[in-house]
Amino acid sequence: MSVWWDEKVNLPKHWEKRQSEDPMCWSNLINNYAEGILTPGSQLDQDSYRDWSYWTADNCWYKYEAQQERTDGGLYPLSTYFIDEKLVKVVVRTSNEEITTCYHVHFAWLGDDALMDLPTGERKALYLDKLETEKESKTKRFREIRL
Repeated sequence: MSVWWDEKVNLPKHWEKRQSEDPMCWSNLINNYAEGILTPGSQLDQDSYRDWSYWTADNCWYKYEAQQERTDGGLYPLSTYFIDEKLVKVVVRTSNEEITTCYHVHFAWLGDDALMDLPTGERKALYLDKLETEKESKTKRFREIRL
């Protein structure tokens, strides 16, 4: 799969959203957990956000397809979800392989540092539990889940 960002509209929009909603999240990821993902010394900027999203799509440990329900009861287009070991999630519109968003998965009851201090296997297990809860709540309609 060769995913891509709309670099004129969607990439800047989502980078700005990540910066305004939780600026410390990406700063923490890039400064402390980017080894092997980004070039050493990478800056906290839109390019690093883009590069990490591409890396995640290429190196994910988990991938699945789903349709998420909208607040009006309709469904968003079928999307492919890529999750890396740091729990960065990239969402790609399946029909044209365009990245629609990229974000770091959080758990309200567990701070970011505590999450990142967990062994990789425990982070993965937390994500799979979260996914199972979403399936059971029917907030997402799953077409297929594949590793």
